[in-house]
Amino acid sequence: MQNLYASALLLLSKRNFLINQYKLAQEEVYKAIQIFEDIGDSLGAAQCLQSLGDILQMTDQYSEATATVNLEKAMQMFEDIDSSLGAAQCLQSLGNILQMTDQYSEAKII
Repeated sequence: MQNLYASALLLLSKRNFLINQYKLAQEEVYKAIQIFEDIGDSLGAAQCLQSLGDILQMTDQYSEATATVNLEKAMQMFEDIDSSLGAAQCLQSLGNILQMTDQYSEAKII
């Protein structure tokens, strides 16, 4: 039951993200992350971290998107569960952030 609730929160946060309700989307995804972590759902937690990174990227919180939210952590979680698509999407988001912050040499490395 908690898995369904967390999934619903994640979907709701994505909906709010699409209608530019970033603060609300961020609150919902934080709740979903906590639930997914509590029940040991690595895929759900990784998807939430990725989504949170996207929210922070859209609100120009680049350092928080890479460090606090840790898109790299989400990428590692996706790799651990053999989700190459999820890992690639995180890598793309990291590259986008580096490009937006004029860190071109760092973007080349990843």
